[in-house]
Amino acid sequence: MSQAIAIRAVGMVSGLGRGAEANAGAMRLGYDCFQTTDYCVPASRTPLVGAPFDPDCEARGPSRLAGMLAPAMAEAMAGGQPSALPVVLLCLADDAGTAPDRIERLNAALNATFSGPAAVHLGPQRHYLSRGPSGFADALIQARRLLVERHCQAVLLGAVDSLLTAPCIARYGGNGVGDGFRLLTAGTADGFIPGEAAAALLLTLPDAEAAPQLLCTGIGFGQEPAPVESGEVTRADGLVAAIEQATAEAGIGAHETDFRITAITGEQWFFTEDALALQRTFQRPKPAHDLWHPAEHVGHVGAAVGAVMVANAFWATRKGYAPGPKILFTLSGDGPRRGAFVLDYRSEVC
Repeated sequence: MSQAIAIRAVGMVSGLGRGAEANAGAMRLGYDCFQTTDYCVPASRTPLVGAPFDPDCEARGPSRLAGMLAPAMAEAMAGGQPSALPVVLLCLADDAGTAPDRIERLNAALNATFSGPAAVHLGPQRHYLSRGPSGFADALIQARRLLVERHCQAVLLGAVDSLLTAPCIARYGGNGVGDGFRLLTAGTADGFIPGEAAAALLLTLPDAEAAPQLLCTGIGFGQEPAPVESGEVTRADGLVAAIEQATAEAGIGAHETDFRITAITGEQWFFTEDALALQRTFQRPKPAHDLWHPAEHVGHVGAAVGAVMVANAFWATRKGYAPGPKILFTLSGDGPRRGAFVLDYRSEVC
């Protein structure tokens, strides 16, 4: 079993509201932030539905993303009150050419945002992981290494992304006659709603004398040989490998988790992948294993989804409405990379 890390505090900003507790509560009540946008695509006769975090915000591009991330990070810092300046890890959209919403100069904008007065409570070390949704698992691995090897006492892990950009809408809007169209509209049920969000986590090593604690006890990775746009039939090989590695690290079987939170965006392909992965990893049947996916509330938020899922779980466990203490998280996207991790809520001192 690998060294666990503790999620001390969380922050979140989305179209549902500002603040992780408010967002988690809105998700619990079934609210969403979907509304008609100014975007139109050739294959649809109606304006596109999206999930903007603040329709009245005039900022665009890197400034808009930085404006979402800053309050989420400030909330996590205020909630955790670390005793030392944390190392900052930021999860961003994939820069390998597979993510159309990758905004150039974003790193420079974030550096500008978190320098000067805004950076007074942040450490000088900042690392950017531009790997899309699955990059969150990479960030957890890096945070664990930094903490276990005593390079720092705390890590502030932030994530921000937006799919409400013109290049992204054009990319997923198909070729004008319906081919390659992946957005949810009145005439297309199998699609996703583009959204935007930011979330942040303050991570430390566990405290044996503290309770309650939400611990990350296992992390895993896999490669999907038949991703969503490959045209091939998936067997969920990548997600199976990620789940098996994460649960093995956590010292449990997948069937021993109480429910799961996933990065499913709303497209049928990803529901199929999730179902196949569970069939292949559960060693024994369970009467129930609830599926939570934040996209049904905030839309497809790209690289921000991992931190958004954890922010939701943090307050669900603290408030006592989670189906149980052990949670399986899965990360998937358009590319082959897959990730999974396990969180365990400890309500009593170990």
